[in-house]
Amino acid sequence: MIRQSTSPRKCRPFGFTLLEMTIVLAVIGVLAAIVVPKFASAKDDASAAGVVGQFRTLRDGYLQYYTNYKSWPPDNDGSPGIGHFYARSYFKTNVWEQTSSIGGYLNWNNFGNNSPDICIHSIGTPNDAKLEMMREVDRILDDGNLNTGGVRWEPGSWGGTLRYWIARNP
Repeated sequence: MIRQSTSPRKCRPFGFTLLEMTIVLAVIGVLAAIVVPKFASAKDDASAAGVVGQFRTLRDGYLQYYTNYKSWPPDNDGSPGIGHFYARSYFKTNVWEQTSSIGGYLNWNNFGNNSPDICIHSIGTPNDAKLEMMREVDRILDDGNLNTGGVRWEPGSWGGTLRYWIARNP
């Protein structure tokens, strides 16, 4: 024989109420709003670090070339994305075939004025995020101002050029 309870019990269904679900979703939304911009900022910082790494790799290779030959290699005829024949042995990888993390192609310039530079050509018209990334590259390598110093932004030439001078003619 089954005994039945004489006390009335409230039977609560399994699951969550609408209010509980709404509160949980609101908390998740607030946390996402805090975290997502930090991930975007980290991505931009990584892109700027990639450009700085490319510039430093090329700078170091060309400085080794200059140390060995007491002169800079000639200009590579303004052909972005094509490695420099004379200096290829100074780089472990073919960095010239890589596009930069801000877009565009790498190029070596030496017009015989002892102010050689490494460029990223064909960047295009930068949006605010790309300009901030270029300013970060400038802050790391130079003075933080894209209009002065050894890192400069030149709109219009080759679709926009970020130029990094290895040596400056005084």
